[in-house]
Order: sequence, then C-alpha cells, then structure tokens
Amino acid sequence: MRGVVEIYKQGKLVHSEDNLIVDGASELLADIFTVSPTYATIPSASSLLDTSNYTIQAISFGKGNNAYGRNAHYYTDVKDTFINSLGQLCIVTSSNPALSGVAQLTTSAYTPDIDLPEYPSPTDILLGTSSKVTGVTSGIETYTVLAGQNVNYLSVNNTSGLYSNSSALSEQLLGVTTSSNAIGSILGCYPDSSANGGSNFYMFSSVDGSANTDLANLTFSGTLSGGFNSASSMDHLGFVNMIMSSVQDSTYSLSSSYSGLTISAGSDFSSTGEVLYEVMIASGDARGSNLYGGISTMGLWSIDGKSSMVAGNSPPFTFNTLNTNRTYKLFSRKVFNTDITATFPEGVTSNEAALGKATTLSTDDIKVIWRLKFL
Repeated sequence: MRGVVEIYKQGKLVHSEDNLIVDGASELLADIFTVSPTYATIPSASSLLDTSNYTIQAISFGKGNNAYGRNAHYYTDVKDTFINSLGQLCIVTSSNPALSGVAQLTTSAYTPDIDLPEYPSPTDILLGTSSKVTGVTSGIETYTVLAGQNVNYLSVNNTSGLYSNSSALSEQLLGVTTSSNAIGSILGCYPDSSANGGSNFYMFSSVDGSANTDLANLTFSGTLSGGFNSASSMDHLGFVNMIMSSVQDSTYSLSSSYSGLTISAGSDFSSTGEVLYEVMIASGDARGSNLYGGISTMGLWSIDGKSSMVAGNSPPFTFNTLNTNRTYKLFSRKVFNTDITATFPEGVTSNEAALGKATTLSTDDIKVIWRLKFL
C-alpha cells in the first residue's frame, strides 16, 4: 500500500510528498478479515458489519508540539483580560517584527512558530506527542484525548453547552481559573461559520505586560469565516468528517470537498487500486490555523470500534460535532517540513520563514488530495 499527499493553492500543485501508512492500517485490515459474518444473523450485533466501521472516516490537522505553547495559543493574564472584556471567542496574538530587506510588508504579516512535528514512525497512533498551551501564569493541556492535533473550540456554535458536556475540556479546566471564552480562544483553532458572523482576530505589538492589549497597540485586526464550521463537518476535537464515498461515474456528481472529506475512486480502480481522499481548507480556516502556528502534519483516521463501544457508542458510529463517544484510529500520517497555510511575501522563501521570517495571512483556499494505492 502506497500513498502521496498533494497540496494545491490557486489550482497549482505546491507540495507533493509521500505519506506513511502506520500500524493502525494493519489493525484495521485485520479487523476486516476477522470480523464474523455470523453477526448478520444477530439483530443486536448486525450493525458491526456496517462498511463504515472499516473505512477511513475522518482527516485532521496538527503541528509541532512547541507551537501549541506559542502563537495564538500562548496564554497570559493580559490576553485573558482582553478576551473577557470583549465577551467573545476570538483570536489574540502578538504581531511580528518587520522583515528586513522586504519592501511593502503589510501589518497583516505574521511570524508563526512552525515547530515541526516529530518524524513519522509506523508505530504512531497520534499526530503528535503530549502538547500543552503554556503561558506566564498557567499551563492548560491542549488536548487530553489525542495530542498534537488542532482542536475546534474557537467556534461559538460548537461551544454551546460544550463546557459542561465535554469530558475532554472539563479535564483541561481542572485548576484553571480562566473563563470559558479565554479557554476556547486560546485552544483554537478554526473560525466560526459565516452564518454566525465568523471569528474576530487581533494582533497586538505584544500580549505581555499590563497595557499591551490597549487598542493603541493594535497592529492589525479582522474577521475570519470558517469553512469547516460553516459546513458543520468538523467536531470539537478537530476531526473533519467523511461526507461521501463513491466510485465516480456519469450518473451523479461527488459532493464538494468544501463540505468535508470526500472519498472517490476512478473507473479504473480495478487496475490501479487508487483511492482519492480530498478536502478543502477554506481561506478563513487556513488564516486562522496560521495564527495558531499553522499546519505541518495531518492524518487519515478510521473508526476505533472497540473504544467507541466502550465509550457508550453503538455502530454504525454516527458523526456529531460534539464528538459524542466516537473515537478514531490513525490509518496514515503525513509530516511536512513547513507550514502549508503560510503565504510568503515577495522576496521571502519558505526556508527563511522556517527561520522566523514573517508570512502573510493567506487569502487562498487549500486543496488537500491524499492518494492511496491499495494494489
């Protein structure tokens, strides 16, 4: 089994690299070949044979561990006070210094910490190891269920009732006195839907010190609209749901990958064995992710049936934006050597950006095509 991940911006291929199939794929294949067909005769167990239990059902995005303690994740009392004063979930971060030798650099440029993830290994079960949002007064765990993955706590519509219902977040709140608005804003990472007005972002000269979030020190601000939350295709833990799987033919069209993860195979699948997994990262999601440190790793996930049932879910395991007891198993992991959400000013290369040079906030949608060959 082989795979390659392709990244497109403005219709042009900008990255094409091999991925890594991890041990979870082998476990999934073992489940497929060993599940008993006799379940079909048992009404209470027949749903265990549903095909969706044994196929890729989600994609997620992450970055290096250190980036979760910096960028818009960075927690300070100053940020906490400012976010609470607005009474809204928003993105707050420090703006970058001007680039030397680069003319026409606007205040919309940003220098994210794009700390690269660990090199992939076949034994990986997560996108990254334990990560924490850290600050000058407190440490808040980014993700208590899966590590190294960008979560979806920024969206207002996804956080309605979330703080009392999510066991993952209740663990994160233990011993933390910050408000739910500050917690949701600092954890990130995807803007609210356009129907809800999107999510505001603010860049200050600094977010350390008692007066740095005074509006006089504001360098840039705006509003971002999230594609994933507009389509309700991402749960609060950052998994983008598979919305359609098909072999394409002339009788119908595949759903738009703006609506979630699509899976398709060409009419020549019997000879090529190639399956395409496609999703669009809307420009608002790309810009928001960049402010939180970007995207430099991603993963394809199948359902972890055993863990889902232990958690109280029953097959077939339906998708819910609050991820009620639906758990996943990593099938394949990809690590990039740069932030795929970054757009570089003229005269600046991706290598320079990796050394701390600024990037501009992307206005481009990003198409991700993940090709797997099963023959």
